[in-house]
Amino acid sequence: MKLVLNKRFFSFDALVLLFVVLFAIGMVCSKFLLSISMLSWLLTCLLHGDFSTYFKRIKNNLGFLIILLFYAIHLLSMLWTQDLDSGWDGIRVRTTLLLIPMLFTISFSPKGRNIILINHIVIASVAFIALLNLGHYYFLTRNFQALDIRQLSWFGSHIRFGVLASFSVAIAYFNFSKKNLSPLLFWIFVAFITYYTLFSQVFSAYLALAIVGICIVYARMALKGWTKYFWIFLAVTLISFGTFLTLLLNPNHAECGEFKNFELANKEWNARSEMPLGGLDKKNQPLQSTTERYMCSKSIEVNETNIRKLSATDIQNIENGFADEYQANNGFFSRISEIKYQLYEAKNPNGHSLLQRIEYWKTATFIVSNHFFAGVGIGDIDQTFGYAYEERHSPLSKEYQARSHNMFLTTWIGTGLVGITLFVLLFIVGFYQSVKRRSWLLFVFMLVSLLTMFFEDSLETQAGVSFFAFYYSFLLLGNVRIIQWSLKNN
Repeated sequence: MKLVLNKRFFSFDALVLLFVVLFAIGMVCSKFLLSISMLSWLLTCLLHGDFSTYFKRIKNNLGFLIILLFYAIHLLSMLWTQDLDSGWDGIRVRTTLLLIPMLFTISFSPKGRNIILINHIVIASVAFIALLNLGHYYFLTRNFQALDIRQLSWFGSHIRFGVLASFSVAIAYFNFSKKNLSPLLFWIFVAFITYYTLFSQVFSAYLALAIVGICIVYARMALKGWTKYFWIFLAVTLISFGTFLTLLLNPNHAECGEFKNFELANKEWNARSEMPLGGLDKKNQPLQSTTERYMCSKSIEVNETNIRKLSATDIQNIENGFADEYQANNGFFSRISEIKYQLYEAKNPNGHSLLQRIEYWKTATFIVSNHFFAGVGIGDIDQTFGYAYEERHSPLSKEYQARSHNMFLTTWIGTGLVGITLFVLLFIVGFYQSVKRRSWLLFVFMLVSLLTMFFEDSLETQAGVSFFAFYYSFLLLGNVRIIQWSLKNN
C-alpha cells in the first residue's frame, strides 16, 4: 500500500530532497545525520511502495548493478573468512555503498534548482565546519594542547574532510559557472579552502585540490576555445612544480649530528625545561632526538652548550614533539620538512607516514601474490596483514602495522580478482558516462576518487564510503540522465 502524502508539504520528492540534504550535511560533520537520513529515506521509499518502478529503474542502471555485484562479492567472501566479527563490521560499513546508490536510483529525480540547492548547502557546510575547525585548533594551540595536526578536524576524519573540502571547490565552480554563485563569494571560498587545505597537511587533500584546480583551468580554456593550449599549460605547470618540489626536498644541510656528552646536554637542558632529556616528548618520541632535529632545522650546531641558544618558544615546541619550527606552525612547509627528514635521516619507518606507507604497500603486494584469485575474505584482512608483517620480518613495530592505505590493494586482498575487477569497472563506467554526458563535475569527482584511493582505504570508514557513495550516486545514478551537468549555460 502506497504512502499517502500531502502533495504540497510532504510529497515523496520533497521528502527525498530533505533526506538528500540531511545526508549531505552529515557527510560534512555528523555520523548521526548520515545514519538517520539514510534510514528515514529507506523507510519512506518502502512506505511509498512503488516497487515495480523501483525494479525497472534498478534493472536499467548499469552503474548500480555493478555496485550490487561488488557488494555481493564482499558478502560471498564471508564464506572463506575466519574472523566473522571483523567481516560483518566490514559489511556494515559497505552497506552505505549499496543503500545510497539504490536510493538515488529508485527515488531521486534531479531538477536544476534542487541540484544547485544541494550544492549550496554542501559549500556552506564545508565553509562553516572548516572555520570551526580552525577556531578550535587555534584555541588548542593557544593552550599548548595542539600536539597533532589531526586535531584540526573537530567533527570526524581529518583526511576525509580534507578531500571533501578540496572537492567542494569544484562544486563551487560548477555553481559559479551556472551563475548561481557570485564571483566574489566564489573566490573568497576558493582562497579560504586553499588556505585550509595547505594548513591541514593532508596529502590526499593536496592532491584533490591540485586535480580540481587543473580541471577548472581546463574548463575555462575550453569555454574560450583554447583547449590545445591547455596541454602546454599542463606540461609547464607539472615541470615547474616538479622542479620546485625537487628543490624543496633537496637536503640543504649535512646530516644532523647528536649530543656527544649526554650528561652535559642533560644538565644544559634541565636548566631550560622540567622534562628529562632522556625521556619522551608529548608525542611519545625520544626527547633527545626531537631536540637534536629541532636544533639542526634551525642550523644550530648540535652540541651541548648550544641548547642555550634555543628560545623559550623553541623549548616549548620541542617539549610538544615538534622537530622544527615549520611543524610547530603547521602548513605545507611543515609537511615538506617532515618528508625531507623521512627521506634523508629517518633510521626506521616507525612513526613516519611516508615510510610506513611504503612498507604497507610492500606487505599488501606480498599478500596479493599469495592470494591472487580469491583473496582472504573481508574479515581476515587485518589478521593476514599481521601474519605477513611477521613473515616478511617487517621493521614496523606492532603499533604501526596497518592495512595497505590503498583501496585497490585492500579490495584485492579482501575479495580477490573478481572484487578488484568490479571495483575498477565502477571507475570505467563513471569516466565513460562523464565523457558521454559531458559531465565536468562527474569527471572531476571520478579523478579525485581514483587518485586519492591509491593513498587511502577510502571505503573502510563511514566518512569515506559516504563521500564516494553520495557523489557517485548524485552525479551518475539519479533516475534521470543528468545532461545539464555540462558547464554550458543552457
